[in-house]
Amino acid sequence: MRSVVILASMAMLACRGTPPPDESSAPRFVVGIGPGPRITAFMATFARVSDLRYRDAHCTATTLTSGTEPPSLDGGRVEAWVAGGQVLGHVDCTASGAYRAAVRTTLPPGTRLAASVAGGAEVPAHRFHSPAKVPTAVHHTAPAQGFNLSAGRGLEVRWEGGDSSHVSLTLSLEPPQGTPGNGLLISCVVPRAAGAFTIPAAAFSATMVPAGAQSAQLLVAATDRVREGDFALDVVPLGNEDDQVVGAYAR
Repeated sequence: MRSVVILASMAMLACRGTPPPDESSAPRFVVGIGPGPRITAFMATFARVSDLRYRDAHCTATTLTSGTEPPSLDGGRVEAWVAGGQVLGHVDCTASGAYRAAVRTTLPPGTRLAASVAGGAEVPAHRFHSPAKVPTAVHHTAPAQGFNLSAGRGLEVRWEGGDSSHVSLTLSLEPPQGTPGNGLLISCVVPRAAGAFTIPAAAFSATMVPAGAQSAQLLVAATDRVREGDFALDVVPLGNEDDQVVGAYAR
């Protein structure tokens, strides 16, 4: 009788299948491919939980130490290729904990790209099951140059155009140029179709932003994202200066 009960329980688990991965928080392991006019850049960030000062469904915040992000965990070699085609290149983690590389190639909009992560002691191996495509650009419409950002009030960002699945909003708060000190980097990836998103005030509260970080810079970029559990593959065309705005932060 006991064997029958065990078999029945196993059958029920098989019918239910493997539970879906938790995607209620922003991913910690992000692979980035940046197509540009002459080169394509490869990037990756495998974040420690302890380095995330803030994390919700769309956004994370990390401390900038003299303008530098926290070192990445070593996730082994990251490879990228055109889906169904040739390998584009790879990138390895440097001794300082950075993933940065580039190859001379041009990828037109619509090109589908795939990637894999070899894995390491604290980063599991992962091969993305779905590709992401090279998107066309979005154009930000708000906030304007010279915007004011205040602690306790979220920052509304608006955009239009493009064909990507998502949009990246990168907000950096740092001391004025030429002034030493630390800052805060807030990164949000949100659905493009919404056309607007408010970066939550909790991501840049007065207690989180280092003293002296009074300069604010916002970059809005088209991002085609594939999310698989705690991993994400982001294809982000290299920066358009027209979609960067500078403002001021006040406590």
